[in-house]
Amino acid sequence: MTSKTESKPKIEPGQEYQLSSNKPMPNNADVPRLTIISIGGKQRTFKAKFTHSIVFTDKPFSLSVRKTSVNKEEINLNNFTNTYSFKKSYSEGSKDRYITFSFSSNDLIKKTSKVKIPDKNITNFNTTMTSNKYFNTWLDSKKSTLKPNSIKNYQNQFLYLNRILFNNPKMSFITLPSGIDYLKDANKIITKFKSVKLDKLDKDGNKKEIPIRTLKIYLSIIQQMMKYHGFEETYRHYNNEILELNTKLDQQAINQTMTKTQEDRWVDWVKLLDDYNKIQHNFNSNNILENVKYMILSLLVLFPVRRISDLRLLRLNRSGIPIESELVKGNPNKYQLTRDYGLDRRYNYVNIDDNDDIQLVFLNYKTSKLYGDQVFNLKDLVTVSPKLSNLLYNYIDAQNIDDGGFLFQKPNKSEVDYQEPYKQTDMTSFIIRYTQKVFGKPINASLFRTSYITHYKMTKNPDNREEHQTSQMLANSASEQRDSYFKKYPLLSAQPL
Repeated sequence: MTSKTESKPKIEPGQEYQLSSNKPMPNNADVPRLTIISIGGKQRTFKAKFTHSIVFTDKPFSLSVRKTSVNKEEINLNNFTNTYSFKKSYSEGSKDRYITFSFSSNDLIKKTSKVKIPDKNITNFNTTMTSNKYFNTWLDSKKSTLKPNSIKNYQNQFLYLNRILFNNPKMSFITLPSGIDYLKDANKIITKFKSVKLDKLDKDGNKKEIPIRTLKIYLSIIQQMMKYHGFEETYRHYNNEILELNTKLDQQAINQTMTKTQEDRWVDWVKLLDDYNKIQHNFNSNNILENVKYMILSLLVLFPVRRISDLRLLRLNRSGIPIESELVKGNPNKYQLTRDYGLDRRYNYVNIDDNDDIQLVFLNYKTSKLYGDQVFNLKDLVTVSPKLSNLLYNYIDAQNIDDGGFLFQKPNKSEVDYQEPYKQTDMTSFIIRYTQKVFGKPINASLFRTSYITHYKMTKNPDNREEHQTSQMLANSASEQRDSYFKKYPLLSAQPL
């Protein structure tokens, strides 16, 4: 008579464990959880990340099978019967602190099923609060009107402005001041911001100041916090300074002049296209990251320039049918899908039909309330290079992207069919480094848009209908093109697009 063999506890990709810690978390935060991402080929290491944490990021990190640096005992990933311990550091003020975490097979919460697209972190939105309660309550009041990316940007900007005020680049969300009194001396705060010299250098080798537009963002956050919490007099001090900054920005828009950064990094659109066409890149399945960089650049150059956040959310949709949209009744600008195509509205899509025609479908983007559901048939657009469709086919094949997969997804190195897109900061960093290599200057997506719109308006001299069409493709308004993106520049070429 044979006895039933009991299954041994294993550490496997997709598992989530509740951690224990050797001391309280900072500011009485909850002890995080640990999710297993992948197992090393020789089972000597495993990769994991923290979840449900406001102290630690969700950036993956590697752990050795050795339990601690003191105890050299190793765990068996296929027979996990011991408790595993590891140390992690975090910043508290100007000091680095350490916490020892531990977990065992008894702490297993769940093991995720093998799914292609987990419902997680798609917008890279930190839903937890910072340690500043005044900022938290103000931001919470805005959540119903803001998109997750905008909320994330507010959180990041508040962190950045505090790092400047306290001269502490290690300050984190959990180590922000909890009060608001330090922001009440408006003159002192404004003077501090204006006196700051950044590590970045301008073309003359001098340290740059905080750009006017960035300074306005910092002060606007503080200003709105003061108003929300009833500090009217302090609010007026900040508001007066913001009005002066608006005057300077309006003058720049009226004169259509560039910022110092734009001058330093400017590349004329014709030269940019010429340099792009000189790139010799063959998609290769062994060169995943270079493929990503080249494809991002190609979408910025060969399609009227979209925002990085729009491209980040692109997923492959082999529907076999063309997706169609129609104008919303009574609204000449806004479109909607003609029917329910089964698309998740949190994402954007590269749709391929049975004729191998490609459509770009944008459902989640900054100005979606203005333009609605955008569907662009690449073969029908005279402003889009026919080269783009072929590049997309070759890229999808080389990257081995399955139906439903992200166009720009992190390499999958685990046994679980697990996919997630690169973070927006990653993609921005990719394009800045890649353009430095290709064009000799670091160019972000915003400057691509500026160069494209400036060249388009100077050479095409578009009428209202053409300008409106271009605005829709770039997903901005005609007034934003005129006031924010179009620049006067004497060295611009006058060649047609």
